[in-house]
Amino acid sequence: GVLPQDDNIYRYDADGKPSSDVPEDSPVKAALRDILQKLGL
Repeated sequence: GVLPQDDNIYRYDADGKPSSDVPEDSPVKAALRDILQKLGL
């Protein structure tokens, strides 16, 4: 799968925050959920 560009990930990383704390409506989180679902995880 492909993860879309998401400036939130950059901001969280630059601020030292875990990327898992990115808001649920983040495009990356939605894409990651889709990939994990397709993998059966």
